[in-house]
Amino acid sequence: MVNLPSVPILTSIWYRDLGRSADDIKYLIKRVRESYLDGIELSIDYPLLHKREIPKVIGTYLRHEGMYLTIHLPWRDLELASPLNEIRKASLRIILNSIEELAVLEPTYFITHLTTEQDNCGYMCRDCIDAAKESVSALSDKVREVGIPLLIETTHEKCCSGDDTLPYILEEVITNPYVGVCLDPIHLITRRLRRWGSAVSLIDLVNDLPPIIINKVEELHLHGFRELGLGITYVHLIPSNELLKEYASVIKESLLRDKVKLVVIEAYKDDYGNDVELSRVKSIVREFKGMIR
Repeated sequence: MVNLPSVPILTSIWYRDLGRSADDIKYLIKRVRESYLDGIELSIDYPLLHKREIPKVIGTYLRHEGMYLTIHLPWRDLELASPLNEIRKASLRIILNSIEELAVLEPTYFITHLTTEQDNCGYMCRDCIDAAKESVSALSDKVREVGIPLLIETTHEKCCSGDDTLPYILEEVITNPYVGVCLDPIHLITRRLRRWGSAVSLIDLVNDLPPIIINKVEELHLHGFRELGLGITYVHLIPSNELLKEYASVIKESLLRDKVKLVVIEAYKDDYGNDVELSRVKSIVREFKGMIR
């Protein structure tokens, strides 16, 4: 069984909500700690944001409090698996620059998406996979240089970060300790709903993952989803109590037992479409920590 202190629980914070002053950031970290959380995953969604100065004190304050920082690198308008080399190289350049600039914050991990929106991807597309491999090769060199591991997140809709294609990409970095996987199981479940109209339980999904993914998982994203029918789903919702129990089973009983190093709560909306405040995250954390003890 996993001992609770070995599985820190973080929450995702959008960069735009971080605040601009040192006092803003100090207050945010205070609220995060009061919510029984062990740190934050700073999500920088749009490339333009990384051009604005990231307050360096966030890393300093979190380390002073004994808390964790991970950074989700930009993904909007970026396609690291695009078979069009001009698009892929431009995207790669932005991500490499982001890693270079943000390494000063000393995060535990960088997280990225290896995706493309090409219509002809289908179930398997060698062009996209080969493009993703090229990007991973360049990224793995950069993160080794800065000494901060990179995790590839399993994604919801786009090509090349699902459990069908990701194993082929991971073959490129199978022995590289600086490249791992951020498993978002809800993204993979909703992929199945969209393709086949049915889902599986969280623990069955995890236990059916290819060994190359299982062996690379270091972080787990936690959130809920709702099926609307016709393959349409909403993700990043407040998880139900039943879903929290399934996540607890994944950590305690699945093939990922003793492998998950961080859990990040990525719940942004409730079932009514309202933004999720830290006070609501606090109740999830208390519930979940009780389940995984």
